[in-house]
Amino acid sequence: MSMDTTKIDCISSWPTHRSVKELRSFLGLTGYYRRFIRNYGEISRLLTDLLQKNCWGWNDRATEAFQALKQALVTAPVLVLPNFQLEFTVDTDASGGGIGAVLQQQGRPIAFFSKALRVRHQALSIYEKEMLTVLLAVRKWHAYLVQQSYTQDDRLQQIIQRTHQHPNPDQKYSWDGRFLFRKGKIVVGKDSQLRRELFFHFHASAIGGHSGVHVTRKRLSSQLYWKGLTTDVKRWIRECITCQKCKEESVASPGLLQPLPIPDRAWKSGTRLLLLTAYHPQTDGQTELTPYEALYGQPPPAHMPYLAGISHVAVVDRSLRAREAARKLLHFCLKKAQHRMKHFADKHRSERSFQQSLGKVSNQKLSPKYYGPFPVIQKVGAVAYTLQLPQNSHIHPTFHVSQLKKHVGSTPTQLQLPLVDAHGALPKEPVRISDRRIVKKGSQAVTEVLVEWADSFPEDATWESFSALQAKFPHFQP
Repeated sequence: MSMDTTKIDCISSWPTHRSVKELRSFLGLTGYYRRFIRNYGEISRLLTDLLQKNCWGWNDRATEAFQALKQALVTAPVLVLPNFQLEFTVDTDASGGGIGAVLQQQGRPIAFFSKALRVRHQALSIYEKEMLTVLLAVRKWHAYLVQQSYTQDDRLQQIIQRTHQHPNPDQKYSWDGRFLFRKGKIVVGKDSQLRRELFFHFHASAIGGHSGVHVTRKRLSSQLYWKGLTTDVKRWIRECITCQKCKEESVASPGLLQPLPIPDRAWKSGTRLLLLTAYHPQTDGQTELTPYEALYGQPPPAHMPYLAGISHVAVVDRSLRAREAARKLLHFCLKKAQHRMKHFADKHRSERSFQQSLGKVSNQKLSPKYYGPFPVIQKVGAVAYTLQLPQNSHIHPTFHVSQLKKHVGSTPTQLQLPLVDAHGALPKEPVRISDRRIVKKGSQAVTEVLVEWADSFPEDATWESFSALQAKFPHFQP
């Protein structure tokens, strides 16, 4: 399958444009054949930008892009027709300014897809651009990929054959020549990669917004069907690294109540007061006193449990037995009250233990709430763990279980804590300057620039002093 040669001759002899109207007409014609051209979006980007309001200005760069697009159209490869009995392959690629994909069979191209990236998408990492390419390619060629999944499922092949032999409108399944439908929904075969890509489209893309299980399942099930869809959605959302980092758990407060131990006798343990030389010149700076010694000026008396009959004096024996009974009753009441307090407190808490976990740090509102995962070194007490943090971290490695979350999934994606400034905020990096102005400050004219920042939208750009920006970011070359 190739382009019409008569129209190729028309394109190759197209004269240089003198107005926006002529350029729009040329791009309209070439747009019909973009599926034949590899990286069409990047080649035509400069010409497309000239169509914007007050942006017309033909120059040497525009001439080079115009000639490159004509040459790409004239030398476009011959595409093959798809064979649904063979396996489809999608090759994707992402660069700083655009993304592209090729649909192939047996190494021969079937169709091309390319798209120039806007400023907000240019600030994404290369991994996010690659994922965006995969999502757009699946959306573009889902018809080919869904049909391919039928060939891998013997049960669906039998259902398709039955619908051909007995086309009954009352049956659950129907076939329209391209897709198998079940009650009006497209059936997806046993292709785990395709199912996962569809899930990411409905969950992690702009329309998904990392919604919860119910919303994501409802979006998928409104258009698609496969057996075990709900189970797959629950598992994938549990493994979604973005959801694990940015969402709190809907569980009771982690960590059961850990009361202080009740002593067996009076003055067995307690707070000790350290008297410092700076405030108590009469001490040597190392004197420690218990509250009893500070109040009575002498150490607490030693208490030994009394056994009945040790004293031969009846009054003393009766008095010591009464004191021992009171001590046991007091210990019993304290333990009962403590048990009751722990029982009702633990109703609003949940027990938690870890093999591998994520450390939580305080951050901005829309920033991730958790980072990691980091290995657990040891358990400290009943409700705390020590993590193996990076050597350059400036926080204590031991955390309460309420500040930790178990990592779900396979390979960790981040093993470093984010860098923060002196105020604990994530530092910003400038991406580009979109505008300039001169303002008067005092008796001087100061140049200010409108700066777009990394990982933010163009609408969040701020006016900054140009000299201050250069001093703070000397590596930034606008």
